[in-house]
Amino acid sequence: MRSVFLFLSVTIWTGAYAQIPGQSDSAFQSGDSLFKAGNYEKAIWAYRKSLEENTGRVPPVFIKASLAKAYALNKDSTSALDLLTDMVYKGPYGNFPDLDTAKAFVWLKANPRFVAIRTKAYNNAFPCIGDPKNQEFDFWVGEWNVYQTGTDYQVGHQKIEKASGGCMVLENWTATGVPNEGKSMNFISPDTRKWEQVWMGSGGIYLHYYNGSYSDQAMRFEGAGNDKAGKPLLFHLTYFNLSPATLRQLLEQSADGGKTWTTVYDFSYKRLQ
Repeated sequence: MRSVFLFLSVTIWTGAYAQIPGQSDSAFQSGDSLFKAGNYEKAIWAYRKSLEENTGRVPPVFIKASLAKAYALNKDSTSALDLLTDMVYKGPYGNFPDLDTAKAFVWLKANPRFVAIRTKAYNNAFPCIGDPKNQEFDFWVGEWNVYQTGTDYQVGHQKIEKASGGCMVLENWTATGVPNEGKSMNFISPDTRKWEQVWMGSGGIYLHYYNGSYSDQAMRFEGAGNDKAGKPLLFHLTYFNLSPATLRQLLEQSADGGKTWTTVYDFSYKRLQ
């Protein structure tokens, strides 16, 4: 959430700052005017004064982004890179599109320090992309035909996608021959660091599986619920990573506290792409 706020604060405040009555920061406004006039040396002084005053009316990350550009346009690469380094490693600042498009930074793009800063900003914006644990369920990603295991009877079609900057695996299910579809969100809980699956089907069925972990070439979830009579049930949902082109999805349930298990469904996947 912190990286989202830092990313959004720059873009939101760019257009909204001047429209909020009573929210003024004279040093920042002075710096902004001097920056637009091309007087970067004085703009630097004004931005630094705004940071020192710390009025709270303008997010510091926005002031620092403007200050870094002023340093760069004043041809002070050391100060610009030092400030940007501090922003991405202590912020963590994640507005990599601004680093890509700002004219102030064009002359720095070949600098190894700037390249590292841009990479870190991208990772701050999308932390899940570089996290190996968030890639554990990638074997499910793709487009699949789904069959009843051991037969040629097709039960549905799946399109599995990475979403939310790599932090989620999104399931898109469409049944074959019956009007049934649904989606599930699969993600790592920030509280437990275990995988969770939340399913909502077109028939109004909500399912929640948790304590997911990947080991021995399989993603295994647990679940709990009640049957129609209100008696408690336990569930095991397992995705077996058989090969790049095939996998198996097995749902089992127990009505006796886990002593015995019965199969609810057993599906085999064949990859289309």
